[in-house]
Amino acid sequence: MQINENSKQRNNCFTLLRYLFFLCIFCNHYFVINACEDSPFRGIWLVQGFFIISGVLVYNSFERSKTLKEFFLKRFFRIYPAYFIAVISCFAMGIVVTTMPIGDFLSCKTTWKYLLANLCFGNFMQPTLPGVFEGNPQPFVNASLWTLKVEIMFYLSLPVVAFFMKRFNKNVVLWAIIAFAVLWDTTTSQLYWLTGNELLERMNRQIFGQLSYFFFPVWLYTKRDALFKRWWLFAVSLLGLVLQLWIWEITYFNCFFLTIIIFFVAYKAKFLFGISNVTDYSYEMYLVRFPVLQILCMCGMAFNLITPLVALVIISILAFFLHNVCDKMSYKNLFGNRNKKILPV
Repeated sequence: MQINENSKQRNNCFTLLRYLFFLCIFCNHYFVINACEDSPFRGIWLVQGFFIISGVLVYNSFERSKTLKEFFLKRFFRIYPAYFIAVISCFAMGIVVTTMPIGDFLSCKTTWKYLLANLCFGNFMQPTLPGVFEGNPQPFVNASLWTLKVEIMFYLSLPVVAFFMKRFNKNVVLWAIIAFAVLWDTTTSQLYWLTGNELLERMNRQIFGQLSYFFFPVWLYTKRDALFKRWWLFAVSLLGLVLQLWIWEITYFNCFFLTIIIFFVAYKAKFLFGISNVTDYSYEMYLVRFPVLQILCMCGMAFNLITPLVALVIISILAFFLHNVCDKMSYKNLFGNRNKKILPV
């Protein structure tokens, strides 16, 4: 099938799924920020849902790009402008809300470490600002940013993996990566369970432990026609996910179960395609969500149904403006007019 690259018609509902995952992560963080341990959501599963969708969409972007330069420019202008504005805005917010004198805040090494580290996707190096949100149950300025580092590592690894896929059996290459990632996930999670060493938990959530959530979707995308002839896989995956959630309490097969479920919903739930044919603000909403919830918590807003609704309105407005500002710096607007053409999907 051929479509114009500017066309908004979609034959999937990935955008709708991204909004759904965002809403669930938003609700989970609302519980976490308010120190409520009764959240019904599994935050890491929801983030991994985003990784799965990224695996499919970014792989498609890579396949459509004529050169590596074009691919990386597309990724840069899609991710970094909004990310840069979000980090700078949080820094500016810190100047306003910090409990420290402004002079002390600006002369503190931690302040500038936060700015430099986060501008380079190093949120794990300095996730807090001095005097900011220290009275909240969670002191982090924007805890969501850790996932962007994992995404960037996937972008960097994809051309290398694609190189080996073209020169060797692509199934062998992809399954070697998937097996390594599952082994890493299993080993680090078991060692963490045995030792309680938090370093192992952090290692589990970094790129090696998440590779399967990017590359199993890539493999499954190449086999999707065969997949959709086997509806029983959807039922088995749904049952497996339920069993893992409420009985087994293990996550080693999540990448398989989640990916299969997402593929069936994204490609076969055709009645959702029209609803999904909307502008995708989920990335920008993801960037601003955590700081907005932190500010509302700092302001003492009650833990009730009104607060998250207020937060969603604020987040939606900020995301709308952020998206429209950054859209002017998108690859399509900066370079697209040079090479308008019909692209295969």
